[in-house]
Amino acid sequence: MESTTLRMTGRLDPRDGWSAGVSCTIAKSVELLSTRSAFLLMREAFYGATRFEEFVRRAELTEATASARLHELVEHGLLELVPYQEPGQRTRHR
Repeated sequence: MESTTLRMTGRLDPRDGWSAGVSCTIAKSVELLSTRSAFLLMREAFYGATRFEEFVRRAELTEATASARLHELVEHGLLELVPYQEPGQRTRHR
């Protein structure tokens, strides 16, 4: 397997010269994915889970925990609900 080395080029601004504050996307992502359940659900979405039952089974979470975390992930735009039957009947997470 061939490996690749990434190198930063150019000058970086001095770290004390700027502040990410509340707009830091890394901090927001870490905060959202800081729970074990959220991270496991994102892993399962990456591996193709779309149905609620799949998320619960694969991530080995309770239905209540999976439901709460999936709602948070959808609310923050990391996953989306997609109808797969008649509109309003059932949805999938992607």
